[in-house]
Amino acid sequence: KILPDNPLTAPVTISLAAFIFTLPILIHFFHQANPWTLLANLPSCSLMSLFFGAALSSALVPRDYSAITNILSDLFVSASQLLYNAMAKIAKIASEAPSGTASWEAWPIWIAILWYLTFISFSYWGRLRTARVLGLLSTSIMLSYWAFTPIWNRLNPELTVDVIDIGQGDAILIKTPNGRTLLV
Repeated sequence: KILPDNPLTAPVTISLAAFIFTLPILIHFFHQANPWTLLANLPSCSLMSLFFGAALSSALVPRDYSAITNILSDLFVSASQLLYNAMAKIAKIASEAPSGTASWEAWPIWIAILWYLTFISFSYWGRLRTARVLGLLSTSIMLSYWAFTPIWNRLNPELTVDVIDIGQGDAILIKTPNGRTLLV
């Protein structure tokens, strides 16, 4: 069974599952994740289904055959534009919210694999004892990695180079192992 029966909890559950499932991908490719997407997805999912309905209807209603079809087509186009603008506004609010974007270093591939293993294990939590053991073990390994990585990085500093887009140009921040920094 994939979806919950309760129509009130289904959107929250689906939004949470989508966030959890896509988190390693977001971190790997974009080095950031936005926790507000959980809340932003709730109205956006409903608006998205209405948007696709309006956009499809505007494509299916023929234009230039009669005044009624032209009015209907214009109505569907206007509705889809309104819904799109509402979803864009929700996304903008979520991206500008406090702590709206958390930056992360890319996870090692084995952490991403453990993440998905944990995700799958917890979906079989109540049915398989092996899933519970596997879920707890993979969660423990990931938490240990995240807990000890900052300590390891502090004990074994490396040279880091960050390229930063500052709007009208670029900046390069170099941090040496002995704690010195250089901004170019």
